[in-house]
This record gives sequence, C-alpha cells and structure tokens, in this order.
Amino acid sequence: MLLLLSFACAPPPEAKPADTDETPAVEAPAPAFTPLDDGLGATSEAALARTPAWLKGDLALALAGVGSERREELASLLVELDDPALLDEVAFGIAALSPGVLKADNFHPQLLVENARGLYEADPYLDYVELVDVGDPEVDADWYTTTRYRVEVDGKVVEQEIDRELYYWFVVHPRIEDENPWYIDAWAECTRSGLECAASPEEGWFWRDFLWAGAEERCPDGEVCPIVPDYLSGLDRLWGAADGLDAVHAVAGMMLDSPDETGRWLSFGAYGERSIQPVRIYALGRGNCGEWADMTTAISRTALIPNVNVTPSSWDHTWNAVWAERWIAWEPVNWWFDHPYGSGYTTWATRGDASMWYQTEQYNSNNATLDIRVLDDEGVPVDGAAVVLWSPYDTSWWYAGELVTDLTGTARFTVGADKEFAFLVTSDLGEYPAGGGSIDYATRGIEAGGTETTEVRLSGRMPTRPEVGLVDAGGDTPLVVDVVAEGRVSGKSYRMGDRSSQPTDAPPLDVWVLTEEGFDAFQAGEPFEALDGELAADGTYVVVVANLAATSVSAVGTVSMRFGEAAWSSTLALAPGEHLAVALAPTAE
Repeated sequence: MLLLLSFACAPPPEAKPADTDETPAVEAPAPAFTPLDDGLGATSEAALARTPAWLKGDLALALAGVGSERREELASLLVELDDPALLDEVAFGIAALSPGVLKADNFHPQLLVENARGLYEADPYLDYVELVDVGDPEVDADWYTTTRYRVEVDGKVVEQEIDRELYYWFVVHPRIEDENPWYIDAWAECTRSGLECAASPEEGWFWRDFLWAGAEERCPDGEVCPIVPDYLSGLDRLWGAADGLDAVHAVAGMMLDSPDETGRWLSFGAYGERSIQPVRIYALGRGNCGEWADMTTAISRTALIPNVNVTPSSWDHTWNAVWAERWIAWEPVNWWFDHPYGSGYTTWATRGDASMWYQTEQYNSNNATLDIRVLDDEGVPVDGAAVVLWSPYDTSWWYAGELVTDLTGTARFTVGADKEFAFLVTSDLGEYPAGGGSIDYATRGIEAGGTETTEVRLSGRMPTRPEVGLVDAGGDTPLVVDVVAEGRVSGKSYRMGDRSSQPTDAPPLDVWVLTEEGFDAFQAGEPFEALDGELAADGTYVVVVANLAATSVSAVGTVSMRFGEAAWSSTLALAPGEHLAVALAPTAE
C-alpha cells in the first residue's frame, strides 16, 4: 500500500495588487533546498540515476545496508555497465539479496553481471520463450523486462506473458533457496560443515553459466556432463504439450537421462557430502528430494523457466512448482507433473532473499487462517518479528515455515484445517517463549474456513514518536512537501539468518519544518518545536522527513518539496529510525 503524504504549511496566498511606487523593489535572494548529509556518495547516486524508477528505493536501501567499500563496488557495476539491457537485472540482484550475502567475503559482485548476461545469451536458443523489454532504458524513466511463453492449452498454442515480479524473483534471482550465490568448483570435495565451499571466480562457476555451457567445458575425462541447450533447444512450448515435447518435460528428461551404461547422470539417494550448491550437486551426481529440487530449479531458471522449491508441513519432503498462469507442482524424479499431493499439508515456498510465502490453498480444499499477533510489553504491535511455525511429524515437532509480522504486529498463515501447530517468536525486542529454545501451542486445530488468533507479548518496548509542539512561523510563503512511499518490512530468518525485505504497508512518517536550533535539539534527542503556517521567504529552515515509529519497516518512494520558485525532489529510502534532512535557505547574492 502506498503512503501518499502531502504536507503544506498553508494554502498559497491570494494575489496582491501591484506596487505603484516607482522605486524599484530590492529582490531577496532566491531560496534553495540543500540536503544536509552526503547521501550514498557520488558513485551510488550515479548508479541510482541509471536504475528504473520502480527499483530506485530498494536499491538505495540495499546500498545503504553495506559498508562503503562494498557499496562502491556494487554501485560501480551499474555505472560501468556497457549494456543498458542488463541494468535492471543487475540492479535487482543487488536490491533483492540479503545484506549479509552482499557483504560476505565469498560474494563477488561481478557474479550479478554474469547472471544477467546469461539470461540474454540463452534467449536466442530457446523457442518456447522470449525476453520482452517494456520501455527503453536509454529513454524512459521506468522500464522493465519480463518473459513471454508459448504454452499449449486445450490443444492450442497460446502466448502467456508473466508479471514483472515473477520474472525477477523466479527467473533472474541468483539464489534458489538456502545456498549462497558463490562461485563453486564442481569437482572439488567440500568437507566443511556448511557444505558449500566457495572458489575463486577463476576456479569456480556460478550455476547459471555452469549448467548452460561450463559443465561441458570443464568435464573431467570419462565423465558424463549434460548441459541445458542439449535438452531445451528446439522446443516450442513451455508446458501442456499433448505429445510431451515441452520444456518442463525436457528439464525432467535431462535429470533422468542415462547418457551411457553407467546409469543415470543424477541418481536418487544421498550419502556422504550433502551439498546445497547446484554446481557441486551436479558433480556428485546424487541426492534426495532436496538436492533434486535444487537442481530442478537451477536447470529451470537457466532455461528461463520460473520455478521454486516447495515444502510441506509434517512431511520430510520437497518438490517444485513451475509457473504457467498458476503454480504447477512437479517432481522429476517420479515423472510427476501437476501431481496431487494429498490433503492436509500446509505448504510454503522460499524466495532468494530467504523470505517465504504459503501455497497451502493450492494443495488443500480445507484451509483455515492462523494469526499470530506480537506485541511489546505495553501492548504496542511489533513489526518485523519472525514467527516460526512447527508441526508434529512422527514423534517430534518439525519446522513448518515462518513469516514476519507487519505494522499491526500480525503474521497471517494459511494452514490446513484441523491440524496442530506450535510456534516461537524471535525479535530484537525479545523472544517468545521467553528464554528461547522452546515452542508453545499456536492451535490444537482450526475448523475449515475459520480463523484463530494467538497473541503474545515480548519483554522489549517499541520506539515512540516524539511529542512535538507547533509554533506559528509568521511568514507569507507556503512550503509544500509531497511524499509517495511504500513499505518494506525486514525480518531476520530463523532458518537461514538472513534478512529479507518484503512489501508491506508504508510506515507512518513525520514531516516537520524546524529552525536550525530546533533541528539541533531534534538530533540531540531533546524536546523541540516545529513551525506551523507559512514561512518567511528570507528565513533559514530544515525540513525533516522521519521514520521513527517502526523497528523493521522502511519507507521507499519519492519525496518532493516546493517553496516559491524553489523545487527539489529525490528518491526516498528511510530505514527504521532514520530521517532525511533538507535545508531551505536563501542563496548567496
């Protein structure tokens, strides 16, 4: 939901009769707006200038969340990129990865350019899909890319263009689920506990390039190394072909193929090293459902097919879902397509930034709503708390996904009806149950169509907005401040430790006009007063836009200010507790 905030000290003054005095009037110096901080630096500002409008706020948040050295490195990717067609995909990669991933020593920013370039290199070879540019990056302020597919429906081939969000999150994004976007040496043994040993860019491969061509180039003597073009080129339908000659079946065929007498290239069964990196899983040639799901998604996205991993509650299993006007379940190891998985399961899928969304309604006819509401010690809603579900499986409780609370302190789960669930809460304001390491019942079962709410309190306290007195500015010129913003809630994943950034309602923002003395008091955390009414044209002021009421919801959008003939506008990216300060003062004569 957009926050449309317009602040005006007073309506415009009525026109006054012209001065009949022949003595020429002395004009006051023209006012001007000047931001009071250095922002993200010149390179980042240049990068934002090359970025489509819909990505600017998220990109600014991402750049602000890393150190200055890595910020310069990331921004330089966009500034120095010589192919404008790649700008949106590279900018999205920066904006949509968790801060911890972007800052990691084993993350090489150049991977984002290779990831984007791989999309455009694959496109000419795949007849069932084409990349579609909407707008021109060298002309339009806002543009994007998506994909259009040929799909067979009731015996007829039709074209389906997917929404922008589906393209960027489930085709472009360089991360599948819980692995890091690193370069990996496929044939180097990994014995570390994380089971995703990073290599240098010279020694390793990113999965998209590896599966498209690199596996064949680096294939050891005597090994079988299939690559995506061998199986996907020449097909003219993504899904639904009555003869089975479509891209989804071809992905499954690639994974099940037996290129020689040695058996399947990828066998079912896991032992020893259990990697979560597609490049290493490829070389190991084995895995259970988790490894098969990771490989299915990696191969699919390499072939420009939107795909995710799906996990159910109360079952140690994972499968995949491909998008063709809806999420279609499939499981290559069993040659299952659009397969019914039984009833009762609460299912979720994972985005590349570690956030989750629930797909329960796709697999269940009897569903219910479970709301977990998190409050601070005074009963104020807590935003950004991680609410983690658990469900019974065999003789223990198993992880059943998680969500982050919104500005109302609520995490809303769509669950299977009549099923037990337990939960825990983690937050910077505390945890529930207190002391950690335990869970509590969320519900003993909710009837189909019903809703149940569980409310808990944490020991910490939410920030409070300052009480501000208003004083008459005593001027005659109106100041208008327009803010258009959306919210992004950031929560730390219990499962993976990363922070995600998901759309939500915009946080409440404060807009104040302060004197220089008032601004000093504001910065010092002392009581201050804001100006009300029209301003003096020759006065000196500070306009403040502040996000002080949330702990985890940022505001992204635009802000513009007008005062007489002076005007200023900028991208808005305010993390919780942050403010934007812009000086308004006459310029020197």
